[in-house]
Amino acid sequence: MSQFVQGLGLVLAAMVLGWTVLFSLVVSPQAFRTLDAGRAKRMIRDTMKRGHPLVAMMAAAAAAAAFFAGAVGGAVVMASSAGLFLLAAYTLAPRDDPKVKAGTRKTDTARVVAAMLTVMITCVVIAGVVLIGMRI
Repeated sequence: MSQFVQGLGLVLAAMVLGWTVLFSLVVSPQAFRTLDAGRAKRMIRDTMKRGHPLVAMMAAAAAAAAFFAGAVGGAVVMASSAGLFLLAAYTLAPRDDPKVKAGTRKTDTARVVAAMLTVMITCVVIAGVVLIGMRI
């Protein structure tokens, strides 16, 4: 049973890793290469608002599976990555809020920061996959 739970944690962590690589290295750059800036920003915003919370849930499920398999270190790392995905979705996804009257809001760099944060999360997820695989 422990090997099954460990395998489930590895599969879920690999799915999270696949999402981070796909979003950071394929979807985000390709959107800004092929679409105009406004449409690309909307697509990235919608992808982050919908996708990152789902990936955070998968990372949390991988953390739970790793914990029950005995890989406590992998569980902590995957739980941290789940929190990072939620932070990226909440803080960096461009908002639909009305503009502030007294100033302007810089949103052009938000997609770069969001994509780079997702790339940094990739390193954390890789560490989680390794720790779950080694049952540490």
